[in-house]
Amino acid sequence: MYKRILCTILIFNLILLIGCEKQSINDINTEPETTSVISTEAATTNKVHINEDDNNNKYNSIVNEVDKVELGESALVDSSKTTVFTACVKDTFITDNIFNCSEIMSSDNVNNIYNFYTTFENSHILNEDGTVTVDRFGNERVFLLVKLSIKNEADKEFIFNSMGFEIYDIKSNENNFLSYCRRAEGFRFIDIGDDYQTQVNHLTLQPGEEKEIVMGTPISTKLVKEYDYYNEGGSTHYENVITGGNALNDLYMVYSARANAFLAGAKVFKLNVENNEVVK
Repeated sequence: MYKRILCTILIFNLILLIGCEKQSINDINTEPETTSVISTEAATTNKVHINEDDNNNKYNSIVNEVDKVELGESALVDSSKTTVFTACVKDTFITDNIFNCSEIMSSDNVNNIYNFYTTFENSHILNEDGTVTVDRFGNERVFLLVKLSIKNEADKEFIFNSMGFEIYDIKSNENNFLSYCRRAEGFRFIDIGDDYQTQVNHLTLQPGEEKEIVMGTPISTKLVKEYDYYNEGGSTHYENVITGGNALNDLYMVYSARANAFLAGAKVFKLNVENNEVVK
């Protein structure tokens, strides 16, 4: 009698145990589906809208007076005690393929620049055929090249850095104040830089030494007015991009500009790119 009761109890507990195990496995299998739904909702709802009134797109007023320098004119750039040089923009040039630059620089230097960009880790600037990649918004880019005469006016060695020449859209507004918006963070290379492996945008000049160089950088052809973005999978994704106008109009380059105002008496060099056709 006792044996029969004991067997009944054991069988009943075994049934309960099997039922609990099945329930636990079912719970585990449903967890990835719930997580996936939450992840998908986060990707679609975590979007940020940016328009031209936001800080990264709007024009800022120039607080200090600046001197505009036209094509072919020389001007003294004096941004610090150790940075004193004369610069003159000789010519400007835009192209959608780096191999079309041989008319403004030697073919050897074109190859040096191509090798630098195609071997530089994560640069994503050039395609294998030499064409320029699109920007982060999917808009076309071109290479902007500036032929520049530069002379070291200091009494000591000067290492010129082409990244110091940032590119801005500068124009007058209705109140006759100048306003500006940065278009590119400096020129990424010099055709006769010190070293194409490590110092592609540096050029060392001795006191009184003068050289003619070609600086270049990729630049977008369209102005971005509005867009949405969200982060997913470790990357930023852009949607609903609205463009408005040509980004190559009214371009100037300024050496050692500041975030909210240029240095007092800063020289802004006109690039005259709006009159250039893209060389293909």
